[in-house]
Amino acid sequence: MEISFTFDVDKEIIGKCEEIVGQEISISRNANSEIHIVGFETVAGPRTRMIQSTSAGVDYLDFSRIPENVMVCTNAGAYNEVVAEHAFALILSHFRKISYYNELAHKGIFQREEVESVFGRTMGIIGYGSIGQTIGRIARDFGMKVMAYNRSEKQDGIVTEYYKSMKELSAKSDILVIGLPLTNRTSGIIRKDVLENLKGNVIVNIARGKVVYRNDMLDFLEKNPEKYYLTDVWWDEPHLHDHKFTDKLPENVILTPHVAGGIPMKSEHVILSACRNVRNYLDGNPKNVVDTSEFR
Repeated sequence: MEISFTFDVDKEIIGKCEEIVGQEISISRNANSEIHIVGFETVAGPRTRMIQSTSAGVDYLDFSRIPENVMVCTNAGAYNEVVAEHAFALILSHFRKISYYNELAHKGIFQREEVESVFGRTMGIIGYGSIGQTIGRIARDFGMKVMAYNRSEKQDGIVTEYYKSMKELSAKSDILVIGLPLTNRTSGIIRKDVLENLKGNVIVNIARGKVVYRNDMLDFLEKNPEKYYLTDVWWDEPHLHDHKFTDKLPENVILTPHVAGGIPMKSEHVILSACRNVRNYLDGNPKNVVDTSEFR
């Protein structure tokens, strides 16, 4: 079965992938192969049988160009640790005022103020998939209580309680983490009712910008300057301007430029993970198969 990367890959990494799948893998941007390992483009042709994403999400794919008989798989699991690290980098930097103190220091000001701790706080996680579970494990190790909202209620010894609605979870959370994949079902699912019910002051988004309804979030931030949105994603990235603001982001937004998972096509670990699932497919046991009806 012909397999191809649709992006440039180092020869040494290709060699490791060929060992994993047990056959030659080419680099080709056309649609002639039966299996395509893709970056951020949609490649599908009459011979295509499987599309393996290097990303944990597949919302970037144009499913109108993918026949319904083609299997699409995500690379879920490849990003657990690095995205969870980034979530806590945002959280700890905010609570410990790292950027604030660094800015003062560069102005020659050595000024001590109270900082906050995450110890003993309650974290609510919306979307308790593999990344959410990793974030939950780290939160527990920091001495936090972990609660979640998820379609399937995984009993892993970390979550102390599941809630049936995001609004209820928000009302119990000091820190609310968004980890939902972006699908037709979840687009704009985080709305005013969830935001305004937040017990604490911090919302963290390491999922996708469009999971949050834009107008509701911007109105919420404008009306609640003490509440903070710590996010690695934005709605129309890389464009940051919005009708709510023209020259700068709201003061209560801390934004990084979608770097939590790194750049998939440049990470050996991520590429090898994708190739392992291609091997799973060849063995008749693919993982992370997408329900394409949620994207059509």
